Amino acid sequence: MVSTLSDDEHSIVATFNSEGNALFKEMNYPAAAAKYTAAINIDEKNAILHSNRAACWLSLQLYLDALSDATKATELDPSFVKGFARLARAMDALGQHYQSTIIWEEALKKLARESLTLPERIQQYEYKRSLTAAKHEQLRARKALEMSIKHHIVRKGEEKDLPWIIAKRLIPVLVAGGDYTSCAWTLGKAYDDLCEGMRELASKAARPASKDTTPRALELLSSSVLTDLRAWHIRNPNYLEKFRRKSIQETEFYYAFAPKLGLEAIKKIVLGRLARAKPEGEAEYRKEWEVMQPSLTATARYWIMEGFHQGTLFQNPAVGANYLGQTIALIKWGQIQEQCDGLLKEVKVEIFEATYLKRVQALYLRFVLERFKDLDHGAQQTMLEEADEIVNETTNFQIPRRSDTVFVTSAWYTARGYALTIKALFYQTKGLYAFASLSYKLSAECFAEDDGNYITALLRCIKSAEYIRSPSVDIQRESLEKIRKAIPKLNYVWKASKEVDEIDKTIKESLKWEETLEGRLKIGYYDQFN
Repeated sequence: MVSTLSDDEHSIVATFNSEGNALFKEMNYPAAAAKYTAAINIDEKNAILHSNRAACWLSLQLYLDALSDATKATELDPSFVKGFARLARAMDALGQHYQSTIIWEEALKKLARESLTLPERIQQYEYKRSLTAAKHEQLRARKALEMSIKHHIVRKGEEKDLPWIIAKRLIPVLVAGGDYTSCAWTLGKAYDDLCEGMRELASKAARPASKDTTPRALELLSSSVLTDLRAWHIRNPNYLEKFRRKSIQETEFYYAFAPKLGLEAIKKIVLGRLARAKPEGEAEYRKEWEVMQPSLTATARYWIMEGFHQGTLFQNPAVGANYLGQTIALIKWGQIQEQCDGLLKEVKVEIFEATYLKRVQALYLRFVLERFKDLDHGAQQTMLEEADEIVNETTNFQIPRRSDTVFVTSAWYTARGYALTIKALFYQTKGLYAFASLSYKLSAECFAEDDGNYITALLRCIKSAEYIRSPSVDIQRESLEKIRKAIPKLNYVWKASKEVDEIDKTIKESLKWEETLEGRLKIGYYDQFN
């Protein structure tokens, strides 16, 4: 392709690219990406620039943006091997292993020459290793999906004693007794949204029947998993196929940025449209922001569902957390735009509300908890800081649960509970067991007595307290007493669920610990620590 750039433009692009390369070597990835962006703004058909920026996004774990840029690089130059490698890495990071194996093979084909330089041979070896890893992960994901589908499928007539059905029966009793803490509230609402969302998936209509009817599958299904993912189940093993079909229809209907674009690309587009609308006056400016809200909202909901599927069905919490982390970053960015511009704040957007953010953060933290011990020290420190921020934001939270039980519980209390658990795990890794025990105790207070998270936090509080010796007896006794009190409620709600084995295991371990504690007290075991 013949370049249409002037000599001066070529020189500027080369300078930006060189400066970006230097910043990349210094691991200043945001600044490097900014340099490559400046160059792309002049020469948008330069595959190397898009590939270089994709490398920045990969290093910043902005995998959706990396996917977008690497795809563009391979389209502009189908012979550019590094572009294909970066595309495959982005796909691997997003759990798209079936596609990544194809791309890795394509990259290797482009290196299949008789004589390769030493760097090219090293490159070829790395690509072969990555292809093998992708194939292995593809097999693992397929097996995980098969197991998850079997685990979550509920046939017609099998729901009678499942938690969400029990929850629906419990709610009138709870209202009469003024009990607004039971997990039945979130289970019941999550079940209602799930049922309605599944009906949307089953609908064969590609477009709404009238102007007053809009597709809502993403809204309902994402609401269900954000409210309480434990109510999630399917009746048909073809769920994912139906979801893919419907989600494509909805993202197209709302002109969503997902699934093709990542966070940085979205921000650039939105800010560009606002800048063009501003000279037209306040009304047009505000209207442009309002027009983009369905696109942003559908994108956030799509990412939430992709994160949920990866973290739950494919049993890959790291990828799930990444999708949700992108969603959180999008929401926070939208909140900043509204806070800095009073005109934008006049447009009410659900996903930019504090309660919605906390619900997404709660699900994000849930997936992080599953892999916290596998994180390196730096990542654990980062998670501690994020957890601290959430705890601080919810410390002075005074809205009573009964004001809006489902949203208050699923957002503020659940997010706080998981954040405190993150802090406790961090303290454990540092040997700070007194702080860990206190954090677990505070975490338990965020959950209802009939919630499995409640007794899990209390048992962990007991175990951490054991390491602080002398004052641990009172802490253990108090926690064990709370667990005993909670057992009947737990057994009633969760007696026929997929979580029952884990709850039974926690209960048995707690009772065994109680026997051990009483035995130690009889022989004066703790006297030696006074």
